Amino acid sequence: FVASAADDTAGMAFMQAWVSNKANDEEAKGTEIAYAATGAADVDKFDWSGATQSAENYAHIKYTDAVGNVTYAHSAAFGYDTVAPGAGTISIPEYNNTPSINATISYNDATSGVAEMKVWGDIEAAATEVDAQWVTVSTSYAVTLTKGDGNKTLYVKFRDVAGNESVEPYATTTGELDETVPAATLALRVADDSAALPAHSSVAKFAAHVSGGDDAAEGKAVQYLIYGDFSYGAQSAQGVTEAAAVWTDLVYADGQAYMVVSDMFMTEGEGNKNVYLKVKDNAGNVLLL
Repeated sequence: FVASAADDTAGMAFMQAWVSNKANDEEAKGTEIAYAATGAADVDKFDWSGATQSAENYAHIKYTDAVGNVTYAHSAAFGYDTVAPGAGTISIPEYNNTPSINATISYNDATSGVAEMKVWGDIEAAATEVDAQWVTVSTSYAVTLTKGDGNKTLYVKFRDVAGNESVEPYATTTGELDETVPAATLALRVADDSAALPAHSSVAKFAAHVSGGDDAAEGKAVQYLIYGDFSYGAQSAQGVTEAAAVWTDLVYADGQAYMVVSDMFMTEGEGNKNVYLKVKDNAGNVLLL
């Protein structure tokens, strides 16, 4: 704070400075000191005991001249904040099939408000806090995860308007990068599931064994989509199109390494019949068979 006063008659003698939450406070506090000829009031001489952690504080100066005349000066409202920002979070989707994603960020600061943040960790832009740059705070922040499948950890720190910084970073370890398509098998079987479906069959009804595996998704793909020249429940001319097929959870009953799709009928008419299978993992990677 810089303040000055002049007295062309008796001359200036003392000044007394303090802070409170009153706009025109004349209840002087603090130490009365000799008036500084330069007009600068040393901030260390202010009495901050009346200040609150808020944006509604006022600085006050009491000037006394050599014969005891007194005048007051009052500042505009200003913020006083020595508290670091409150707890925040940073998170990314649990499974990601691309390294270019948006991190979701939450933050709070009860006094002056959060102004900036810096993010680092398993991202291309900044591996360590030293590498990270302060940027304007946001609830969504674009990052590029480091190469390679696996768990990715991100850290964030916040800085409020007053310049207070988070003491410790807030982190997430739940985000996994998985760019690898799952493995899958499709085996066509006779209707009673007793043998493989022969290359040439005079019986329209058949079944299928579907399986999927994916190391990054707890050992298994999670959904399948089956379609082609067949219908369910009865033979018909119309097959199951990809658009009409429904993604279905892969459920392995009784410890089997596959699930059985039954009650399938080849479409009417002789000739080659095609069956297609797609499997998808938790990250959304898809394999077509």
